[in-house]
Amino acid sequence: MPDFEGTDRSEAAGAAMPDATWCERLIRDDPLGRMLIARDGTIAHLNPAAASMAGLSPAEAVGRNVLDFVAEDDVALALEALHEMEEYDPRSEGVPMVFGLRRADGTTMYVELGAKGYLDEPELGLISLRVRAYDSWAHLEEYLRQLVGAAPVARSLATLARSIDHGIQQCASAFALGWDGRRVHEWATASVPDGLLPAARDPEGDEDEHDGDDPDVPWLAALRTGETALELDLTRLPADLAEAARRAGFASCWAEPVFMPEEPQPVAAVVVWRRLDTPPRVGHREALRRFRAAAALAFERQRTEERLVRAATTDPLTGIPNRATFFRLLERALVERGGTDVAVVYLDLDGFKPLNDAHGHRFGDLVLAEVAYRLTRVVRADDLVARVGGDEFTVLCRSAGDLHQTARLAERLIGAVDEPLEVGGRVVHLTASAGVARAPEHGTDHDALVEAADQALYAAKRAGGSRWHAAEP
Repeated sequence: MPDFEGTDRSEAAGAAMPDATWCERLIRDDPLGRMLIARDGTIAHLNPAAASMAGLSPAEAVGRNVLDFVAEDDVALALEALHEMEEYDPRSEGVPMVFGLRRADGTTMYVELGAKGYLDEPELGLISLRVRAYDSWAHLEEYLRQLVGAAPVARSLATLARSIDHGIQQCASAFALGWDGRRVHEWATASVPDGLLPAARDPEGDEDEHDGDDPDVPWLAALRTGETALELDLTRLPADLAEAARRAGFASCWAEPVFMPEEPQPVAAVVVWRRLDTPPRVGHREALRRFRAAAALAFERQRTEERLVRAATTDPLTGIPNRATFFRLLERALVERGGTDVAVVYLDLDGFKPLNDAHGHRFGDLVLAEVAYRLTRVVRADDLVARVGGDEFTVLCRSAGDLHQTARLAERLIGAVDEPLEVGGRVVHLTASAGVARAPEHGTDHDALVEAADQALYAAKRAGGSRWHAAEP
């Protein structure tokens, strides 16, 4: 390795400077596109990197006008930039701009152009252009737009994978999602063949296949250990994965975990299939580190969205649906079932206020949470329990059946509350009253149905409590 830090400055100052041949070679071998154009846009010189972006050889491009390669929608902007450079300051350095580049095969790629003017030099009178592919940045910008627009995580990460594909040479990338501690259940990619996405090929989760049985495949190793996993010998992968990689032209597989801030376990892994059988270079590792940080934003946005949805739809004390959610789902059930076969059970605790006053609100909150838990244990799979306020609960019966079936449910709910409750070291006894209303007998819209169930509830309370009543037709 060159000893840059140990180089004596006096030796460096006396070192021979490269001649014109070396300078020309540096430009020729530069991975960035380099181009010299005249005032009228004629290409005077360009290096192979610039020519390859246009899909031509340097000889085929020299003598043509640079505007021939600018996408039609960007021609006016390119002309304006060239005129500005000549009129404003012939030696100015233009602000880098993004243009569509029309390639020889008819496709368009996006490039970033930076310019430096030498228009006032008699022997030159040229503009120097620096050209670099912008596809990686374009996809990254699209990814950020998708995040702002709340696109699904998998869709956003597929766009980010495109950015990785363009930012790291000779690779195809994917994000491994939905890891359950044993296998990956979802992938986000735009370029990796299905044969290299085990969950996509194996939706039933066959235990004899791929990553479910082989924890040492790079993506599972990265997810399990939280560290880099690199496989340079793909013959060590499961046979069908190795064959799929060979057919796709890949020689190595590299996986890195994706972490959420302050969380010890990865939420995903980014998997890079490479056509090189050598370890990633420093620049590749740094680029992927930045992409992983960008990927974490998608999960942060998803978590924030989930928290907001939870806050808007659930009761914070009991964790069950709140009043707004109950009414929304009741309205939907009535529409979906044509206003029939839907019932509401409205339940209220008997004597809860004296208990709450005697033992304090914290104790009362614990009682309500325990009651909510018990109610959810006795309803049917298609029923929904909600807390609609204070010590009041409702149950939405989407497949109500006849009144006899709804009555049995009401009795189970009352019985669940009637069992002794042990809360905070105290044993308390509560009872509950319930009102039952059915569509269409007692109402055809959600407000009418709930009102009917509420009136039936208070009829049960007036009758002494610890019982249920059906609404009056």
